[in-house]
Amino acid sequence: MIRIQNIMTKEVSYYDPDIEDKLKLYCKNEHITYLPSFDFKKVYFLHNEAFENKEIEKSLKITPDLYVFDEDLLKQFQKGKHILFVFDQNLIVGIIHFSDYNRVEVYTYLYELIANLERGLRKFLVLNNLSNNDMLKFFEKHASSNGVYKGKFDKYKDYGNKFNLVGPFESFELSDLVALCDDKEIIRINHELLELRNKVMHSVSSVKNEDYEQDPLIYNFESFEAFFNDAIKLQSEFRRIHNRVEIGG
Repeated sequence: MIRIQNIMTKEVSYYDPDIEDKLKLYCKNEHITYLPSFDFKKVYFLHNEAFENKEIEKSLKITPDLYVFDEDLLKQFQKGKHILFVFDQNLIVGIIHFSDYNRVEVYTYLYELIANLERGLRKFLVLNNLSNNDMLKFFEKHASSNGVYKGKFDKYKDYGNKFNLVGPFESFELSDLVALCDDKEIIRINHELLELRNKVMHSVSSVKNEDYEQDPLIYNFESFEAFFNDAIKLQSEFRRIHNRVEIGG
């Protein structure tokens, strides 16, 4: 399970009153809102061309071992002007901005979760007495009204013994597995996860820029919220399928 410590920024910049003018420029250029004090007790917030100091609120503090898709984190990001401070006991060890969720470590974790969901769905279909032939029949059933399924039926109809070279349903995509589950009415999987799967597999940034050409460092919080909630749905669906497989379908 991926933790905050895996994606946080560890090299933290601090507020120094002796170079305040330089820090103002630095914060503007880097789109940084907060700077912690050297003693970690306060944070300096750049507002209207001036730094305002205040205590770091408890709601802005998180621990490095926190799961990155902990549901309470979304609320904390909303309260904390989109940045949180990572504390190990009384020592600040990092800062995390919601755009850090574009890091490769997050996508690697989600890739593994999606792969495990697909494996679970294949096992689930087998436990419900379905086989590759049922998938072919599904493609054939919808071939006349859906060009995608017609193409898949034409591709696989003569596979025959080729299916025996891999495990059951391993020749098919996640979208096919989800569609067959729907058609057989054995379980309904959230279709939004298919879009998340495609983003992850193609390494498409899910936390979007407001306007990349104008400023590549300003990110859209609504896109982060959607991505975060989709990841929670993915985790929930994985657990649901894993549970069904464990109890025998």
